[in-house]
Amino acid sequence: MTADGENLCFKPPYPFSASISTMLFMKILAARTLFLDIRQLEIFVKIVSCGNFSKAARELYLTQPTVSSHIHALEEELGISLFERRSREAVLTDGGKQFYPYALNILMLKEQGMEKALHFKGTVQGVINISSSSTPGIYILPLLLKPFEEQFTAVSFNVSISNTDQVISKVLNYEADLGFVGGVYFDDPLRFLPVHEDTMVVVAPLTEKYKAMPSSISFEDVEDEKFIMRAEGSFTRKVFASALQQNNKSIDELNVSLEINSIEGAKNCVQKGMGITVMPEICVSETDAVKVFYVEDLDLRREFFAVYRGNRVFSPSLKKFISFLQEEWCL
Repeated sequence: MTADGENLCFKPPYPFSASISTMLFMKILAARTLFLDIRQLEIFVKIVSCGNFSKAARELYLTQPTVSSHIHALEEELGISLFERRSREAVLTDGGKQFYPYALNILMLKEQGMEKALHFKGTVQGVINISSSSTPGIYILPLLLKPFEEQFTAVSFNVSISNTDQVISKVLNYEADLGFVGGVYFDDPLRFLPVHEDTMVVVAPLTEKYKAMPSSISFEDVEDEKFIMRAEGSFTRKVFASALQQNNKSIDELNVSLEINSIEGAKNCVQKGMGITVMPEICVSETDAVKVFYVEDLDLRREFFAVYRGNRVFSPSLKKFISFLQEEWCL
């Protein structure tokens, strides 16, 4: 079932291979002839997450032979090989890639069933895996998570920080339940919820030159300065590039002295007098030793979004959190 209450069937997220995919799907449907052990599925998913058998064994507190034995038994049951063993790396076969989202959904349904049972005791529990780009992950997520955790104390979050492109990839590939990013990608299974609106600002060091300038400026006032830019893949950079393009300008025309993949890193470089940068206003606090400028002739408004796959199975805790975002934070 999706977050908005619609019934959800097992819709494959990858194109079907007529031989492998159909065979797997029919076997899964034929529950009387196929026995799937939940522990085997948990181990299978953990290996995919870790990338190799030994790391998965350590995180599961099992021996590597035990992990290998479980996977061998699962492969025997399915009648296919799930992994290609390449030295220390475990790479999914084509059949493994087809089976992986079904294994995730089965485990999510198991969690959903357990949480539904606990619902009679008024309990929502579980872990929500979140992947976020740096700006929402550092500055916005704490505002969203704290009130939810106070209300649902048995729910915990596992948060990883990546750039926007990587966040989208993780959500699409079931590596994250939910993502937080600074822009919308038009991909059919993705659903976006706007949760915060912000304006990007120019941030400069506290030198006499910048102190003497007004807080509202034209971009021409700073376009010849040294710029510290966010790295490729950052949506902050994409929004800035789009705003420049609307004014017949380009990042390539700027004097870019440094590219960095961290907002805090960019801010520290500015404080050291290495140049100026552009970042969301929410990233700058009153205690930062910088001067903030609002650029009158560039449209630097942006929104931040929660993103999830619309065609996945939702655990009760994930469904509850998405409903919370829709009710309390959605713009």
